[in-house]
Amino acid sequence: MNRYPNAAEGLKLVFYSQIVSIIAVLFSWIPVVGVILVLVAGVLNLVGLNKAADDDGGYRTAFQLTIVRIIVNLVGIFVLETLLSQVASILSLAILYFVCMTTVNLLRGDGDSKLADRGELVWKINLVCTVVSVALYVLAFIPVLNVLAAIAAVVIAIVSLVGAILYLMFLNGSYKVL
Repeated sequence: MNRYPNAAEGLKLVFYSQIVSIIAVLFSWIPVVGVILVLVAGVLNLVGLNKAADDDGGYRTAFQLTIVRIIVNLVGIFVLETLLSQVASILSLAILYFVCMTTVNLLRGDGDSKLADRGELVWKINLVCTVVSVALYVLAFIPVLNVLAAIAAVVIAIVSLVGAILYLMFLNGSYKVL
């Protein structure tokens, strides 16, 4: 029997929200379908974090930061889009931190250090990618460094993809264990 049934159910919904987000990207060429899928993914994510918060307050923080990120993204549509997208990236990193590290703590409490280690790896990969991405955003304003920034952006995109896959694997494994 699961020691953390709410966290398990919540992480399952967060996992599904990530899958729906990927499908939304694949169907982004059909705007109405893409928007509907993004909204479904957002609702699944919020419901999942809210449910998981019943077992640990770290998920509540992730839930609250998700609300702030939504507001930042909405404001970014109308003003200062590129700057606010960087703020949204940092908020996304903070959300990921709270989801991963809260789950890591629960997993370590259950004695599953292998899966917990994967969660820490996911966090570290995303931390590096976000820091480098924000730095690239700043470097893009320096004309001499544009080419270097473009090359680094391709590398970061590949590493971010690996991090996203590991995050999916971590969520999938975690909701099954908890």
